[in-house]
Amino acid sequence: MLHGLILFWARVQNGAGGSGAAKHLQARNYAAAQAPLEAALKLTPEGDLKQRVELYRALMRPYRVLNNVDKMVEAVEYIQANSDGPAERSIIATDFVSFLYQRGKTDFAAERYEAKLKENPKDPTALAVLSTIYQRVIREKKDRGQMLEGELRKLNRERAIAKAERLEKEAEADANPATAASNWKGVAKSWLEADDKEKALAAVEKLLKPPPEARTDLLAMY
Repeated sequence: MLHGLILFWARVQNGAGGSGAAKHLQARNYAAAQAPLEAALKLTPEGDLKQRVELYRALMRPYRVLNNVDKMVEAVEYIQANSDGPAERSIIATDFVSFLYQRGKTDFAAERYEAKLKENPKDPTALAVLSTIYQRVIREKKDRGQMLEGELRKLNRERAIAKAERLEKEAEADANPATAASNWKGVAKSWLEADDKEKALAAVEKLLKPPPEARTDLLAMY
């Protein structure tokens, strides 16, 4: 998916940007991929959150080798704020804490995100990073880490509910029977993420009503 996105931007930039990023990523030359990926990011509309998250995720690799951590902080905070995947957010937060520890930046992160938490008690990056740091690195604050983890679970549930409600409206508005099953599957999954099994079951019942999706033999096999 990522390489497809980069190749799309290669066409947009007449081969100068995205194609270079794809080549460097395939060769694991992450430092050289930074400039073309950032060029693609600038061309991506602010409202296209999905593609911008994809690009920031790719940029984490070149940002990892920079001398300072500012760019990595930017990428992680964007993903935490805009990714609608709780698993992705969790994995990236854990990886980020490990990165900060290796760079000797744990205290910097604790100070930064405690300040952010005072500004916004529901800051997703602050909750994810601090709950991990306090339970895995600064263990004398384990109790606070567990408390913040509880707040993070509440926030994740709120975000999952909002996502499920949005997908439900989109599924109801889509009159195409060929996509109905897929749409309602996404709704059901989101309600499960929100720990609402009753609404997830209701979505499953709706996805069973439409006719089967039109699929190629290869897709049906998978």
